[in-house]
Amino acid sequence: MELVSKLDEIMENRNISLVSLARRTGLAKMTIYNAQVGRRVNLYTALKIAKALNTPLTSIWQLENKEKVA
Repeated sequence: MELVSKLDEIMENRNISLVSLARRTGLAKMTIYNAQVGRRVNLYTALKIAKALNTPLTSIWQLENKEKVA
């Protein structure tokens, strides 16, 4: 399984900048950037981002099956 982030897409659709989301969440810009580019974040960070965006956590991050083809 692979964790897939839609944070970048959501931010772009809502015209929310990295700096703006960092201010809303109180998180460092680098933390937001890491989440935005699909790096793993801890649950606390994910919850703060979801709350700031007023979006369910599962709408931002999803587990997807990545099947290996033999």
